[in-house]
Amino acid sequence: MIKMKKIILVLLCILLVSCQRSFDIKKDLNDLFLNEKDIELKTRKNNYADYIDYYRPSDIFEIDSDDLSYSFKYNNSSMIMNINIAGIINNHFYNVYYQKDEGFFDHSKLIYERNDTYFTEIEDEPFIYQLYQDNDDYLLYFATRYLIFYGLAKAEDIVPLTSKMLFLAKSSNVKEDLIVANYSSKDIIDYEKKQVNLFETTMPVSGKLDEFLIDNDKEALDVEE
Repeated sequence: MIKMKKIILVLLCILLVSCQRSFDIKKDLNDLFLNEKDIELKTRKNNYADYIDYYRPSDIFEIDSDDLSYSFKYNNSSMIMNINIAGIINNHFYNVYYQKDEGFFDHSKLIYERNDTYFTEIEDEPFIYQLYQDNDDYLLYFATRYLIFYGLAKAEDIVPLTSKMLFLAKSSNVKEDLIVANYSSKDIIDYEKKQVNLFETTMPVSGKLDEFLIDNDKEALDVEE
């Protein structure tokens, strides 16, 4: 009986620690967005490409890139930065941008969400941020009208990785006119269909990403060659 009580006590302690960690993450994220949303960045760009110029901090390591996507490592976490073609074209032609996720992820695992703005030299920029949890793994989603970020992280990297996403978004200059000139509506459809597939090639995490996806969506979103 005494042994059983000790086991129950240990389990309760584990549960309390887990709940406290979840609470702290949400509080820390709220503090991060409140403290950094109005900070103006004045940094010189150190990465230049056809469609985007941006500043990459020295503690973020670039793994791979193409014209529209950039993958990075930070500590033991992975992050992708994509140019948001659909958001740019919709905003340019229709002067409208809707903050929404892309419907790829299992919302039963959503543990934090924030719709807010951050300060730029021209105007406040709207964004959506979502955090999903599967056991000890977390998926981060951060989207503006110009960029979409995805991240895979452990608990200790959530806040700093989110800060890096916000920093990259603030420091980036996306060349909107070139995007509009070179991409059509068909390009948008093809590009969006490839987003999940991009995870498979740039975030090799032994199937951990699959746990965040809606059931059967991989089959539905496979790109036909």
